[in-house]
Amino acid sequence: MTTLWIFIGLVSISVFLLVFRTLLRSCPAGPMTRDTFGLTIYKDQLSELDNDLRRGLITEEEVVSARAEIERRILAAADEPETDDAQINLRGVQVPIALGIAILIPATAIILYTFLGSPHIPNVPYATRNIPVESAKMAKWQKNRETLNLVKRLKNNLKNDPRNISTWVLLGQAYSNLAQHTDAANAFERAHTLAPNNTEILVQYAEALIPVENNVITEKIWGMFNQALARSPLNPKARYYLALGKAQANNIRDAIQDWVDLIAISPKNASWLPTVRSQVNAAAQELGIDPSSFKPSARVIALKSSSKGLVSPGPDREELESASQMSTVQRQQMIRSMVERLADRLKKDPADPNGWRRLAHAYRVLDESEKAANAESRANAYSN
Repeated sequence: MTTLWIFIGLVSISVFLLVFRTLLRSCPAGPMTRDTFGLTIYKDQLSELDNDLRRGLITEEEVVSARAEIERRILAAADEPETDDAQINLRGVQVPIALGIAILIPATAIILYTFLGSPHIPNVPYATRNIPVESAKMAKWQKNRETLNLVKRLKNNLKNDPRNISTWVLLGQAYSNLAQHTDAANAFERAHTLAPNNTEILVQYAEALIPVENNVITEKIWGMFNQALARSPLNPKARYYLALGKAQANNIRDAIQDWVDLIAISPKNASWLPTVRSQVNAAAQELGIDPSSFKPSARVIALKSSSKGLVSPGPDREELESASQMSTVQRQQMIRSMVERLADRLKKDPADPNGWRRLAHAYRVLDESEKAANAESRANAYSN
């Protein structure tokens, strides 16, 4: 880093000297005054007299007379020299201007580099640089810049519409990505206040509070996850963090059992499975027991068999599109079967606005407009 600034300093000095020298060179060392200009004209006139004489345009008497007059004027100009004060003053002004420009150019370049360049990046020899790591850091830095711009836009939107739940949720997610945990928790709290029956927002709010509390599952966070689990018994985040709370309370066996139950009800390709398995193995190793000795509990097996796992047991877009390949009777039977499953689930867990919207869509496919309108109104009620 020091080498870089030494190099910048040398270049700046070189530019200063080059610009200053060039600007001074453009200023005449001896400015041409009015008298100097007149003497030059008189000399040219004498040369013209000789040329006219050779060409026979004038006589020798006329040359002598004209030469005498020109020489008289030359002597008069030499006896009474005049100085062009404007030219002298101009030269005096050009020196500080040249000096200012010579300083301004390198100074401007350094200022622009400080704000637009990357002076914070340390000077590292190319052979020792880790290009993939540097690329990852630059990508993260760029992503953070984009997220900060998103935060600004969301905050401006909230000035005009402070009760927009989706905007508060997006703001909380953006703050979480920036690791501004307190701001994230505050944003999710506002969203939860506006939609207290929304289970997903409740879970996000509880999760955002964890880093604020130094990654400790406090009594408040524990209660929030328990509330979410009561509404949605298969919610993976609620189950995971409740088990983590048990582990922090030194109830490690129950924590392992809860994580094993979570693995049992999770889809095979669930993104959280590696983390959960890692927790199981670490906790089992701490107790000195075999993690395979834990089996899913009967209660979770029964819960899994009564639903489609962690995916809502209602018709989604792909299922409805595949139904179009069936006969009319088969399609109606398939959709009605899925609708019934989704309706049954929503009776047990009504705080699911997305589930109600899917049910409303399914009722519209079945041309049951009254039921569709009722489901849509339920979705709106649980979104507010």
